[in-house]
Amino acid sequence: MKTEEKAKPLKGELFLLDEMGMDCGTWTFQDEAFITPNTTYFSCTKCGLVWDKSKELEEDILRKQTPSGPLALSYCKPAEHTFTLLMPFLWSWEGTHVLADGDILTIFDKNNPSKKIWSDTIKLKNYKSIHYSSNRRWSIETKPKGIKRKHWTKWFVESYPAELTPAAKKKK
Repeated sequence: MKTEEKAKPLKGELFLLDEMGMDCGTWTFQDEAFITPNTTYFSCTKCGLVWDKSKELEEDILRKQTPSGPLALSYCKPAEHTFTLLMPFLWSWEGTHVLADGDILTIFDKNNPSKKIWSDTIKLKNYKSIHYSSNRRWSIETKPKGIKRKHWTKWFVESYPAELTPAAKKKK
């Protein structure tokens, strides 16, 4: 006999996962338990060189020369880099959840995180003219019924705070 295992609500933020090689973006939730402050990834504000402080010594990165080839970027001269944090937070793939039918999603106002602006069980509305992959990923052209596409898209592109209760999984 199969029973359903109820998931606990997760707090986090929304984002549009859109990586190179994907046919389309996916509506995604990032669990805040897997968001940590960035203290190791830096980039040069002049040339864009990225430095992972946890893997490369400062003296090695400062000596890095401009690579050659047709697609090579131009780095600063050695010791002329101006490094700043690349991003304020790091996200782990472990905390990434692609939204699926049956998930319960609550979205909060970005300026007033205690104010709910939308809450419902996710149910896909697919547009016939848009490719929809067989693995149940959401394209950027899908959304729940009753929501204007511009609002739905804004909430993900601007990383609105949210709470997600993943759809119950059936136990065997």
